[in-house]
Amino acid sequence: MSADSLTDASTAHRWLRRPPRRTPPGLPRRPRRPVLTPALRAVTWLGLAIPIVILLHPTMATPFTSAGRTALAGVVTHQMPVIGRTLGLATAVGVVGTAVGAMMAAVHHSYWFAGRGALHGMTLAPVLLPPVTASTTLLQIWGNNGVIAQLTGESWLSVYGFTGLVLADTLAMMPLAYLAVLSGLRTLDEGLIDQARDLGLPTSKILHAIVLPHLWPQLATVFLLLVANTAVDVANPLALGGSYQVLATRLREAAIGEGDMVGAAATSAVMLAICILAWLAISAISSNSGSLTYQDSAIRTRRRRPATAWQRAMVAMTWVVAGINALSLPVVMLGSVIDATGGLSWTASSYRGLLTGLNGLALADSVIVAAGATTIALLAGCAIVATGGLHRGSSISAILLASSAPALPLALGALTIWQAPGVSGESTSTILVLVMTVQGLVLVPVVVAFLRARTDAMVLPVRQSAAGLGMAPRRMLRPLIIPQLRPALAAATALGFAMGMTSVPSVILLTGADTPFIAAQIVTEVEAGRLTEACTLSTVTAITVALVASGIWLSIGGGRRA
Repeated sequence: MSADSLTDASTAHRWLRRPPRRTPPGLPRRPRRPVLTPALRAVTWLGLAIPIVILLHPTMATPFTSAGRTALAGVVTHQMPVIGRTLGLATAVGVVGTAVGAMMAAVHHSYWFAGRGALHGMTLAPVLLPPVTASTTLLQIWGNNGVIAQLTGESWLSVYGFTGLVLADTLAMMPLAYLAVLSGLRTLDEGLIDQARDLGLPTSKILHAIVLPHLWPQLATVFLLLVANTAVDVANPLALGGSYQVLATRLREAAIGEGDMVGAAATSAVMLAICILAWLAISAISSNSGSLTYQDSAIRTRRRRPATAWQRAMVAMTWVVAGINALSLPVVMLGSVIDATGGLSWTASSYRGLLTGLNGLALADSVIVAAGATTIALLAGCAIVATGGLHRGSSISAILLASSAPALPLALGALTIWQAPGVSGESTSTILVLVMTVQGLVLVPVVVAFLRARTDAMVLPVRQSAAGLGMAPRRMLRPLIIPQLRPALAAATALGFAMGMTSVPSVILLTGADTPFIAAQIVTEVEAGRLTEACTLSTVTAITVALVASGIWLSIGGGRRA
């Protein structure tokens, strides 16, 4: 073979390996690879990692300093009763909350009855209110100066200590268990269940052979979620705990009452360790059980009317629990105009002093911080979803745990920054920025969960057709992506604002005379026994959240079908 032929062969080989510069006629153009995606992903994760590392530094550095190790050893040895009470309370709330939430989700998912939509709304009603509202409701009805004590002259039920905390935390966390189990029920193979019913299998057999094997990982993760959330809850233990001290109240006592920041960081490290163990267990269960996806197919849930006595009893029990769950809102609204301390009498003094006193400033600060935190979470969440930075199909329990568990340790880091030399007393806006940062960080997983669930539910043929036509991502944004994401954006924005307004752990350590926050003010009023003022603040909070959430939903167009 001549040298010329060898040269021609090598040139042809290189030409065949070289991609064509132009798309052949008749074929759609290949969309260009987005150049800014890696840079946007790096900037987003770096922007989230830096404040998280800074705020968690006091907690994470505890095992690496001599003073921190001494304090940590003291917490583990001398505060073991507090750790035991925390885990006991968390376990009780996890068992009761998971069982009741699973029952309510199963009834809502499986049966058709009048008022089914109202039942759903009543179950989710506590989302509008601060978590401490459950304690306020129990005190208004069963407390030493409650309505029952005023009418009968004696207290029939003690709501202080372990019993009251189990009731309050279960009511406060009912929406979490309900939504998490409901999301698991929506991943069931409805066709298989319909075939089993057509074959004449009884409901108990379907439950044990099909439903429970599919749902047990979801139930286990919900139990762990409630355990971790109860372990870091600080609002209800401050209102009803009394002598029943838990880790969260011990952390606040060390940081605010004693000024022992090292001891508070050691307590925070123990709380964070409990949450990390729960998160690892949830992740392991979710990975072993496989990824659950929403069934958006032609096979829909064939809901039936309750026919047997047992089914009607379950629906009745669900209505009772939903009614108790939604009782907080009318109770606090009535409690804001009824003074039960010196006899049942009508009053409006709390509303008259709301806009002129400290509580009016607390409302304004809370609205500003909630709006800023929601904006931060939306920007970060949209960037994460747009760059594909998180694993699809993540457990909703793991996402909710990542949103709620670090709030108190992050707030402790913000308090450490505020007390640092050269920062303390500089400006009240510094505390607003710190609280806004903490709340924004804990809201990011919620926004990501909403957006990722919506993007996963987008119709696959539509996305494939758009990609096959060679449409650039920027051209797909307006006709395809935004209409699909509009309901998720509206829901995430409304829920983010509600959580920002009602969050207690992120503000309980940073509230003060110059920078009060309405969630912390409610806890303060309940601790002082001023239940009328606490009910007034809870009512105003619920009205503010409802108005702002409705405005967000209507302005973004969440009610429009994509």
